[in-house]
Amino acid sequence: MARGVVARAVVGAAGLVLASMPTMAQDQVTYSFSFTEVDAFTNVAIANPNGLIDIGEGARLTLNVSFTPAVGSTTTYPAPPPPGTGTVAGLGSIFFDLYGANNASGTWSFMQQGGGWALGGAGTPNASGSAVSAIQAGQFIAPGQGPNPANPVNTIWSGVWVPAVYSARTVTFSSYSASASGGLHSSILVRFGVDGSGNPLYVGKWVGASWGRVNVPIAVPAPGVGLVACGLALAVGRRRRAYAEPA
Repeated sequence: MARGVVARAVVGAAGLVLASMPTMAQDQVTYSFSFTEVDAFTNVAIANPNGLIDIGEGARLTLNVSFTPAVGSTTTYPAPPPPGTGTVAGLGSIFFDLYGANNASGTWSFMQQGGGWALGGAGTPNASGSAVSAIQAGQFIAPGQGPNPANPVNTIWSGVWVPAVYSARTVTFSSYSASASGGLHSSILVRFGVDGSGNPLYVGKWVGASWGRVNVPIAVPAPGVGLVACGLALAVGRRRRAYAEPA
């Protein structure tokens, strides 16, 4: 499948017309990441977090996104459909890859989109777990309905990463335009009119992005803690997974 086709399918699934155009500087989606300490191989947050990933823990990465112009602002898009101007109504879609640096090999689980944003896939980790490709999220607009106008959109995507090696370092995960997107990675929704029944009509407008990253510090193993202890800690995490409740 051609790169541009993949990106268009994200918003096209919502029954929208996609408008490809040169991006104006003020129109963009901002990606912001954070992490929460969880028990390894679960989605259960640590009761007393210390800001470090200790042995037997993992990191739940969470993505929030915001966009400009604000909802209700007037903006332009390339016709057709006419008239080429409309009102910003909400976030349309996102499509990105996530790459880790500084020995980011590990295991991913509990990758999921936020409620109401489950268009496209939640991403595919590479063989080493150091990257996740083709992470997508977007909203479907039923006929006669309006989009979710939330800005920011909190927890639009999350995933749990457990390091393959517990050693003192800081792993950095950074987002980029999905390699499969053809450069069409982020969109906002513009209301441009009504149909014959008076139902609102929307167009998806491709915009630029301010890409985010997050630093995940790994703790220094305690003196005398070796590979055997690390293995035991991970085994405990795997057993806990059977009892984990998704966030």
